[in-house]
Amino acid sequence: MRAIGVRRIELSGRFPLPKEARKEISINHEDRVEFFTDEDNIMVMKYRERCCICEENFDVKLIKGKQVCNDCLEGIKKGC
Repeated sequence: MRAIGVRRIELSGRFPLPKEARKEISINHEDRVEFFTDEDNIMVMKYRERCCICEENFDVKLIKGKQVCNDCLEGIKKGC
């Protein structure tokens, strides 16, 4: 991870993401992003659908309105 820039927090609590950061991870207008915190840090990541069971896998299929990965789907089929 590397530093890309410094921005001030606006009165509303918003802050602009540097263009370089948006370009590096292909964030475009209207894209969704996720925020993660770890002690004193905030990480911004481009949103990707995750499995609703394990929350780990990103290769998911929509099954009855839920995102489920192949590993969990196989576990369900086997009755685990």
